[in-house]
Amino acid sequence: MELNQLTRQGEEIREKVAAAEDFRSITLWLSSAAVYLEARHKNSKETASFIAEKDKFKHLVMDKNEYSLHLFDSLYGTLKAIEMFEDMQSSERSRSSQGARNWNDF
Repeated sequence: MELNQLTRQGEEIREKVAAAEDFRSITLWLSSAAVYLEARHKNSKETASFIAEKDKFKHLVMDKNEYSLHLFDSLYGTLKAIEMFEDMQSSERSRSSQGARNWNDF
């Protein structure tokens, strides 16, 4: 799954967290996001933070039946920040390759 797809789904999942319903969909989304981050950003502190907060969120729901909107917003915010970082990197690569092409035109 692509990151922009995950962040779009995150907005829908937030509503489920706010309503304290559909734990299965919430955990599926959290797991998908964690897999993406571990595959693309394995050594980043943001990934480690996301994994720790994801586990904390799951335990709160399972142990106390508490759906923490604040904690979910933190998870979602981490994912959005990584999405912005990837977009910036993509733009830089695009500009760099365009500059190289322009240089080769001479």
